Amino acid sequence: MAFTEDIGEFLDTDTGFAVNATYDGSTVIAVIYSAPGSDPFNVGATVPEVQVAAADVAADPRGKTLVIGATTYTIREFTPDLTGRLLTLKLELN
Repeated sequence: MAFTEDIGEFLDTDTGFAVNATYDGSTVIAVIYSAPGSDPFNVGATVPEVQVAAADVAADPRGKTLVIGATTYTIREFTPDLTGRLLTLKLELN
C-alpha cells in the first residue's frame, strides 16, 4: 500500500503552517515562510524563502513578486522538492 502525503494540510492557513501571500500582483496563495537569519556581520546570513505548492506558481516564477504581510519580494531562484509538488522560492527584498 502506497503512502500519499497531503501537502494541503501543511499549506492550510487556518490549521497548518502557512500564511497567505499575494503572488504576481493579484493571486493569493498559501506559503510557508522562513524569515532570514542574520548576524551583525552578515556572515552566514540566509535569504528569505518560502515553500509553495508547485501548482500555485508559474513553471519558472523568477522575476515575479510575492507580497507577505506588507513586505514585497522578488523571486530570484526556485528549487523543486523530490516529489514535484512543492517548490522552495528564494526571495530578494524589493
